[in-house]
Amino acid sequence: MEADNVSNSSEDITRYCSIGEATKLITHHFDGDKRKLREFMENVDVVFELVDPTKHDVLLKFMEANIIGDA
Repeated sequence: MEADNVSNSSEDITRYCSIGEATKLITHHFDGDKRKLREFMENVDVVFELVDPTKHDVLLKFMEANIIGDA
């Protein structure tokens, strides 16, 4: 008996988080403190990976709102 060569199409579907869910990962604003820049940027990178690329322009506005002060 031969094995079926049918792939499971649900494995090929990429699932994204909503902007609201993803932005919860940004736990603090970036205020210009260089010591916190790397952590902030790594969190922003993760958030962009989790959100549908067609929504990145809106997501960018949310990320810009997390930059405060003299940053």
